[in-house]
Amino acid sequence: MREALQRLLDRLRPVLNALLPTTFSAKPTEIPVLRHRPHSPAAETIRQAGTQQRKALHAKIQHLQNQKLPIRTIAHELGKSPTTIYKYLAMSEFPQKIVRKHLTSILDPYQDYLNQRWHEGCRNARQLWREIQQRGYPGAYRQVSRWVYERRPTPAPTTPRKYLQEDSYGELELNSTKPSLAEPGLPVARRLVWLFLLPVEKLDQEEVKLRQSLLKHAVLQQDCQLVHDFQHMLHKREAHQFTDWLQACQASNIPELVNLALGMKKDQEAIQTAPSSEWSNGQTEGQVNRLKLLKRQMYGRAGFDLLTARFLRPP
Repeated sequence: MREALQRLLDRLRPVLNALLPTTFSAKPTEIPVLRHRPHSPAAETIRQAGTQQRKALHAKIQHLQNQKLPIRTIAHELGKSPTTIYKYLAMSEFPQKIVRKHLTSILDPYQDYLNQRWHEGCRNARQLWREIQQRGYPGAYRQVSRWVYERRPTPAPTTPRKYLQEDSYGELELNSTKPSLAEPGLPVARRLVWLFLLPVEKLDQEEVKLRQSLLKHAVLQQDCQLVHDFQHMLHKREAHQFTDWLQACQASNIPELVNLALGMKKDQEAIQTAPSSEWSNGQTEGQVNRLKLLKRQMYGRAGFDLLTARFLRPP
């Protein structure tokens, strides 16, 4: 179910990007980020090489698919799994790097104070660090130093030469990369899919807004409704509705759901029996989880005799 919805999100990505909500502007008192610390040359080379390899793989898969080759043949020729081939085929275009949303920082409770002191003219990272320490800041100086570095318009007089570079006019500036000004794009499908699988009350305000915007797409809305119907059917143990649900999936004309329904129809009897049966493999899965936990706790520190004693001992 999750994989079918994920493939649909990959296929609809170009259209869904147009439905993204308008981003909120920064607060008037918030200091804008002017730069980011640059990647090392080696790390940047590796990152770009990986991107080019994935782009080339995407182009090869699309080219072979246009030649009407079977999925297994494409997978064998490229040395990839069929799952990878299906994933790339679901992408009508190679996904561009997105601007990640702000993650929670240990500095967040002190942002207002830092912005206030910045407007008052304080540019000394160590001084700011001492002041917020008195207000309960538990973090290290490095976090505050990075905050100042990203917002400083000009280098400090004490900045070492190795951290400076010349601009196009020959003036010295901080060695950095400019922040991306592109609009935030959609998260990757494997993360985006949870917006539609989790209950709304488990999403934050920004995720709810994104979910509502994307559900304006009729196909995605229809798909999510069928997914929720299946979840409801399992939770309420209403196995008698499974046949009707399969027919609704096939009538939806959504390729991902049609293929899912065809696969489920082969195991229809087992799927219908599972919700109504008192038996499950929960006990087996619990024992497997216990054995794995014990093994990992004792890895490299226990011999076979001790492992045997712990594994075979009654819980």
